[in-house]
Amino acid sequence: MRKFEFRTWYKANYKEQIKFGPIKKQELWSFFTDGRVMGLLNEKLLTSLFNNISPAPSNNSSYDVVIDGKHKCEVRSVTKDVKLIPSKQIGTGRQYDEKAYKEKRKCLYAYIFVDVIDSPEFSIVGILESQIPSKKGFSRNSFLKMITDLKPKKVVL
Repeated sequence: MRKFEFRTWYKANYKEQIKFGPIKKQELWSFFTDGRVMGLLNEKLLTSLFNNISPAPSNNSSYDVVIDGKHKCEVRSVTKDVKLIPSKQIGTGRQYDEKAYKEKRKCLYAYIFVDVIDSPEFSIVGILESQIPSKKGFSRNSFLKMITDLKPKKVVL
């Protein structure tokens, strides 16, 4: 295991490691490009890959993981876009609460993004909350430009 660092763009390929019963790998990969499927899996992936990332105390916490025992972070899947608002505010019958969203962001140290669009190849990068636009979300292309502008070092896992 290694220590997670900001300004680092981690690349991982799990092509030969993905298996779930008799389901064909190609079919599984298509599930792994769905942010709804990958949310909890990405949190577990991060805590398994990096020794300084631990899970939030419960699924009801206002954040997903903790870095270095003190920095609260949200984990987000990158698909065709990235949503930053809490999942409990997304979907039919749910309402966006701007005040609650802004309050939540004030409590966060960073967001950790896992780009799942090229499954089974994943890209992982952490960005400090203060470096992220104060929007509800943005497109994958905007995300990629934001990462490129930060000029992170690249590490293959």
